[in-house]
Amino acid sequence: MQGFGELETVVDIAHSHRIPVYLTLNALYTEKQYPDVVRHIQEAKKIGVDAFIIADLGLLVLLQKMNLDIVIH
Repeated sequence: MQGFGELETVVDIAHSHRIPVYLTLNALYTEKQYPDVVRHIQEAKKIGVDAFIIADLGLLVLLQKMNLDIVIH
C-alpha cells in the first residue's frame, strides 16, 4: 500500500461491509522512529482504522502514556 489515500479507500470499503479494520505494526522501532510512527498511527485513526495491533513494547507503552484514544491489541 502506498500512502494514506489507499488506506482510506480500504477502510471505506471494509466499513461499507461492516468489517472493522485493524492496522498491524509488527516491526520493532527505535526511539528515533517513534515520532514518525505515532504520526502515522494518528493519521490512520483519522482515516477510520478501528484498532491497532502493536508488537513493539516500547511503542505500546509510549502510546498508552500519550492517551491517544485508540484501541490497541
